[in-house]
Amino acid sequence: MNKNINSIEVNIVTVRDGDEKVVSYTYNKREEKEKPMALDVLMQAQSSVIPDLAFRFGCRARNCGVCTIDINDRPRVACRARVKDGDKLSAIATLPVLSDLVVRRDGIARQMRGLKTSAQG
Repeated sequence: MNKNINSIEVNIVTVRDGDEKVVSYTYNKREEKEKPMALDVLMQAQSSVIPDLAFRFGCRARNCGVCTIDINDRPRVACRARVKDGDKLSAIATLPVLSDLVVRRDGIARQMRGLKTSAQG
């Protein structure tokens, strides 16, 4: 655990060619009381120490779900999920991983079409 009040330490699980690796990353807060969103942590990590970190995001308003990742093994929308010291950020465990936090989403679209069809009945 990180003892610095101006930063938090998270573990980002990266996946390359099927090999999983946990990268410890220290997020530097913009202000002491900041409670950062997971997406902010990922963007800072990508711009500073993990330039090839792969993840997706879209609306940044919890509308599209494109940024969904697992936080401590629970699916959460990264643009609105706050993270704290010691959290683990990883790809959604129930979907095939393409790279790092990017998963194949085509199965979701098929499931949604099926739900709409059965709901229209």
